[in-house]
Amino acid sequence: MDKNCFSYHAHLRWLTAIVLLFCFQNQLNAQQGRPFISNYPPVSYASNDYISSPQNWCVGEDNKGRIVVANTSGMLVYDGMAWQMISGTENKSLFKFSTDREGQIFTAGDGEIGVIKVGDKGELVFHSLLNELKAEDREFGKIFNVVSHDGAVYFRSSSHLIRYFNGSFKTWTSDTGKFIKLVSSSAGVFVSKKQNWYQIKGDDLQEIANSMNGDLPNWRAVFQGPGDSLLIATKNNGFYHLHDKNVSAIQNDFSKLTIKNGCQISEGEFALSTDEKGIIIVDRDGTVNHVIYEASGLSSNSAIFPYFNNGALWVAMNSGVSKIEYPLRTTLVDKANGLDNIPLSTLKIQDRLFIGTYSGAYWMKGQSDQNKLIRINDQEKSIFAAIELNKRLIASTADDGFIVINEDDDVFEVKNSSSGACYSIIPNSKSKNSVYVGYDNLIIPYEIG
Repeated sequence: MDKNCFSYHAHLRWLTAIVLLFCFQNQLNAQQGRPFISNYPPVSYASNDYISSPQNWCVGEDNKGRIVVANTSGMLVYDGMAWQMISGTENKSLFKFSTDREGQIFTAGDGEIGVIKVGDKGELVFHSLLNELKAEDREFGKIFNVVSHDGAVYFRSSSHLIRYFNGSFKTWTSDTGKFIKLVSSSAGVFVSKKQNWYQIKGDDLQEIANSMNGDLPNWRAVFQGPGDSLLIATKNNGFYHLHDKNVSAIQNDFSKLTIKNGCQISEGEFALSTDEKGIIIVDRDGTVNHVIYEASGLSSNSAIFPYFNNGALWVAMNSGVSKIEYPLRTTLVDKANGLDNIPLSTLKIQDRLFIGTYSGAYWMKGQSDQNKLIRINDQEKSIFAAIELNKRLIASTADDGFIVINEDDDVFEVKNSSSGACYSIIPNSKSKNSVYVGYDNLIIPYEIG
């Protein structure tokens, strides 16, 4: 055989296999393979022009589509090409921010509240709003949370709850204990004091739960649950549903994770950052649908703050920043998953992904943590094509025939030594137990018993 011809066909099969894998993954409901993730380690945003730190506390986007990151040393902006420090944010401890309806970024820190504006030279500049607060409201101390809802921006310190809306401030103070946590989602804005939780409606704080309604551990995120209920993610005690002040725990294997923050990513899905498992994706019922962490390609397991927009889930990490393409329409299967040769064929059967390569056949089953490929029965043949027939997998091989794999993963070989390698296999539309097998120079029908 002509060497150049072989090289051409080899590259053609390699490119075809890549396309098959990528297109095929669009059909996968289970998290098989790894998501496409871009990691930005601290060296990515380091510069001689400013001082930055590894750790990031918050991430979001301005009205120009630029990514903004609250770094320990200041606020950074990334335009897709280069990173810059936002002027005036250096060493101000501006660890949290959010945006109003116009996409303006509001931020706050230790004794400071302000907005990011465009300077005279087009650069982003921090502009303090402290003087717009009443004098008696300026002693709020350190701001721990900044959230937005319906065009308003809310700030929480231990002693003050502050809202900025339509150019003016509204302030609440507490005589009955510290404000402990402030969260928001499409379900509303919620704040806690002691063992009581309130929803902010207009200028009122309306109690929605207290210690008399059941166990109320430290909340970290609140989303719309099934029906009129709320889905509550807690710091170390898993998930709860709250309905008419009745609290019910949700049982799953993720109840002991340390949850940091959350965001909504679709009508019924939410992303939560954790200390141990990176990002977990949950639905309204509290079911964990995806886990995206270090084994998936995330830079580490310690994620601090998630932000979602336009198919990109950005994550402020304990070290660096990461971007996850979501929904997981396309996932990656490669050497990290145990793929040790060029893939030639793929097939989805129920919750399992079949991959045929130049050196054997593999399964990837369900949503395993490591998403590792499992070799089928020590097969070392090249698998050129595969189909499903009556709950059995039929795969053509380069070794004079094809193999049949049943539901128990038993492998049966069918050979035709006079016909050469088997390159293709298709079902016979006129017989549910019959297939056509394509060899080097002929096509042979077979009955699969």
